[in-house]
Amino acid sequence: MATNLIESIQRNLDLPILEKIDPNTQEIRDKSDLDVVQNLAQASVTAILAGMYKYSRNHENCEDLLRGNISTDWANRYFGGFANEVIEKVSDYSGASMTRTQSQMDIIADEALDVLLNNLPDKATADDVKNFMTSQRNNILLHLPAELQIGSLLDDNSMDDRTNKMRGPISNLMHKIEKGMSGSEPGSPAM
Repeated sequence: MATNLIESIQRNLDLPILEKIDPNTQEIRDKSDLDVVQNLAQASVTAILAGMYKYSRNHENCEDLLRGNISTDWANRYFGGFANEVIEKVSDYSGASMTRTQSQMDIIADEALDVLLNNLPDKATADDVKNFMTSQRNNILLHLPAELQIGSLLDDNSMDDRTNKMRGPISNLMHKIEKGMSGSEPGSPAM
């Protein structure tokens, strides 16, 4: 069975189960019913994974991930000059302090890299990294709160687009076709 990055991180770090986003409202069920721990997990896991996905679209970055230096500040690497803004958005969304948010995001980034590396074949290549992260994209988007506007920060508006969060027989078929098209990347212009 294929590894689900979100479930692996949630299980390994003993985090609350993440809620799926309602494609109509672009949010999880009433966020106010959830506590800070749940909201922080929801926002920090999905933000880190969205950043990791976007980072993995570049061959050199995939090689960087393969080297897997755990001492690297991955959140800053994924978000570049927008790292503090992402941390602030996650903090605002969850109600957690900036310090707690940054700490949690750093832990999640390290764990995400560990899960990635443990699920790649021996002698993995940059293409293996890219393919693994591509296989995770739809699941990440199903849990990514639009309120964070991560796609806007990463210059990938398809991440915040509600059509990427829809599920059902037709939507699932369309997502499989999109994934199977060789050479196409979600959010990139059509050839």
